[in-house]
Amino acid sequence: MDFRRINKCFLTIILSTAFVAAFANRIINFNLYNVNGSVDVRFSISKGVPCNGYRIWHSVDSLNFFQVFEDPGICGSSTEEVSRNFLHGGISAGITHYYKVELIGTETSPIKRIYLELPNQLQLRVYPNPLIDLINPLTIQIISSSGATGNAPLSKVLGYIYNSNGSPVQSLELILSNGLTTISLNDLKDGLYIIWLTDNERIYRSKFFVQRKN
Repeated sequence: MDFRRINKCFLTIILSTAFVAAFANRIINFNLYNVNGSVDVRFSISKGVPCNGYRIWHSVDSLNFFQVFEDPGICGSSTEEVSRNFLHGGISAGITHYYKVELIGTETSPIKRIYLELPNQLQLRVYPNPLIDLINPLTIQIISSSGATGNAPLSKVLGYIYNSNGSPVQSLELILSNGLTTISLNDLKDGLYIIWLTDNERIYRSKFFVQRKN
């Protein structure tokens, strides 16, 4: 038996393991935040062997990424965790944005995503939720992200209520007064429902539960 060859193999394994341990999972606390329509990309580099710079990549489809920032200098520290951030501005609202961080030549983070809402985007609100007493109506309200109700004094919306299986259980034709109306739902069973409405310009969706009193 060639013990020298065995010892060499073991030494190679040990060195390889040490190299991987030195560089694996250095990117930690990777998060994305919406800051007034820009994305604040924040992450930390755990202590270990200093790295040779980092890059931040961006995509709008999770497949095709483009570099939006690079710091080519020495990064990280052998004695402490180091935090970094980059504010990505001038990007489109109303879509999902995807990001990943690369420590040049050693590691790439998992992909993170964030949805940027349109400013003053109209949203559908339904209450009470859960709906416990079906004798009382369900209130439907269209509001902007700032909390204001729809501008039109009277507006018409069409739509459906779907059950959790995606099957329509009730069609809707509603007149909203200042973004507000109510509907009766006497025949719905307990469970999760999705309400879908359109005014021929926008689509509104929301979820609500029916949960009768025992």
